[in-house]
Amino acid sequence: MFCSKCGTQTTNDSLYCSNCGNRLAASTAATQPPAAGTQTKRTNSMAIASLALGIIGFVIPIIITSILAIIFGIVGMNNIKNNPNQEGKGLAIAGIILGAAFLVLFILILIVFPTIAYTTSTFATIDDLTPVTFTPITIPFPSSYP
Repeated sequence: MFCSKCGTQTTNDSLYCSNCGNRLAASTAATQPPAAGTQTKRTNSMAIASLALGIIGFVIPIIITSILAIIFGIVGMNNIKNNPNQEGKGLAIAGIILGAAFLVLFILILIVFPTIAYTTSTFATIDDLTPVTFTPITIPFPSSYP
């Protein structure tokens, strides 16, 4: 890089000329806008919603959030696949996994655990009870009172 005022050669990382103290121009690569035809990638909003709902499903255990996390994740992945200017596939996958994990946990808690508890417990029936007999108690009373 050369100084535009005095023409002295300087290092590329210098901000000022070592000869005259003139401020050197910034790197042209950093100041130029992106080339025409290139677009920045945006994160898919359905993928973000999928991840958020998957996390909310574990914090506030409501089954609908997990179902929506799975649906939004699948829709988001399809949108990302069809649109090259979108990203966020990892967010969508994480939302799907969290939603599915909560659904599995929900099924275990509400269906499997009570079934196991019911089948392994013992219940007393009428036939198992033994009859109770009462024997009268006699209390001797003194015949005379003082």
